[in-house]
Amino acid sequence: MSHAYNENEKNPVPDVSRTSIGSSSSVGRAYSQTQFKEDEHNDITRCVTSSDGEYVYLGHQKFKRSEIATAFAGTFNPGLHLVGKQRSYANPAPLGLAGVSIPTIALGIMQLGGGGLGNTNVLAGAGMFLAGICLMLSGMWCMFLENTFGGTVFTVFGGIWLSYGYVMAPSSGIVASYASIEDFQHAMAAYVATWTLFAFMCWALTFKSTVMFCTQFMWISFMFLTATIQLYTNSKAWLKVTGVFSLLNGAFGMYNMFAGMADETNSYFVIKPRFMPGAQVPTEIEQ
Repeated sequence: MSHAYNENEKNPVPDVSRTSIGSSSSVGRAYSQTQFKEDEHNDITRCVTSSDGEYVYLGHQKFKRSEIATAFAGTFNPGLHLVGKQRSYANPAPLGLAGVSIPTIALGIMQLGGGGLGNTNVLAGAGMFLAGICLMLSGMWCMFLENTFGGTVFTVFGGIWLSYGYVMAPSSGIVASYASIEDFQHAMAAYVATWTLFAFMCWALTFKSTVMFCTQFMWISFMFLTATIQLYTNSKAWLKVTGVFSLLNGAFGMYNMFAGMADETNSYFVIKPRFMPGAQVPTEIEQ
């Protein structure tokens, strides 16, 4: 049974011209069953356009092409998504990216030996008041803008940085409560291992986004993975490996921050996204 789209409505209209002749109730039941099966298989992945190219159909919903945006690291959205007809709010993603990238770069420098090998206590304040607060605020604003991925990732990582800053702050007394530094590191390794799991799951959700978006989450995942290994083994070699991934993570975060703020009105350098294989982009939407 085929569906013909009515451009004046959001929902498709059943094409009964190819339906077997029968009562109106049987036609209704056949269409209901077909519609249920399509809904059951999440037909949102199907993208077609109207004959004039002005409208885009995502599954059973109809939208103007101008309301559809692609994946972009500068907005921290990994797939096709809707945007408002008039943008009334600023893009919160650069705030979160800047807030986390600055202390991450500093962390990487310290892990590589600058400022005392492995001594990162100075970042307790930055983790709480720069990365933590900026990420939490960005996450809440992303939720308001209906960006589920950005809202979830920013908010969770904000909580991670806040907890890290509090744990490392001498006034918390958490580090001193352990019998030895080895006991603390093993406990911390178990905690960081959960961050690693979350990071890899988020990375998997960027495989159809953009190259820079996906690559940043790859660095984040490897940074947490190597940090977990370093805490378990207390190895200086693994600490330096973690430092490399921290620097790469911070650098890519700053790049994506710039991409989210730069446009023709304020910069000579406007970053165009390079899409991953399988990403849905406007030029590939079926005409």
